[in-house]
Amino acid sequence: LILDHEPYRAIYDVSEPVLYEDLSPGAHVLFAFPSRAWHESVKSEGALAVRRFTVGGGGGAAAAGAAADFDPGAPFLVYSRPKGTYVGADADSVMVDFYLGNTRLGPDAHTVRLTVDDVLEAPLTAWVPHFLVGLPAGEHRIRLELLNAAGAPVGGSFARAEAAITVER
Repeated sequence: LILDHEPYRAIYDVSEPVLYEDLSPGAHVLFAFPSRAWHESVKSEGALAVRRFTVGGGGGAAAAGAAADFDPGAPFLVYSRPKGTYVGADADSVMVDFYLGNTRLGPDAHTVRLTVDDVLEAPLTAWVPHFLVGLPAGEHRIRLELLNAAGAPVGGSFARAEAAITVER
């Protein structure tokens, strides 16, 4: 489960309720999709569930935030991996994974721009995991941006995501 742009929450027992406490007032979006044992998202038709909901009254200032402008019919990107700290051999090849909605990737379609520490890593034209090999020790900023066929950023708060990870050697 991914709430808004927060790191994912792995759910191993779907028979148990999932609680999110202390949510801020306003709009939120919850994304749910299955993942493989190594945390790669399952990229199959119908595998994604999306729910937009509001906490509190939902009007005025409470509606502000990243989820307020979410359009479930527009192309969007949900950041999944990497997250957290990678130690030793786990840091040798760090998987970058994301989920797409309402689009496909290709040379003449949308692409995803992957940036690591403000350096362009690669334009991604296939919806498959990408691996960062040999990251040095320290903190790293990972940014994913959904681009249209002309190479311009797609609008909306769910067309770009950024996270920090740590590598320990």
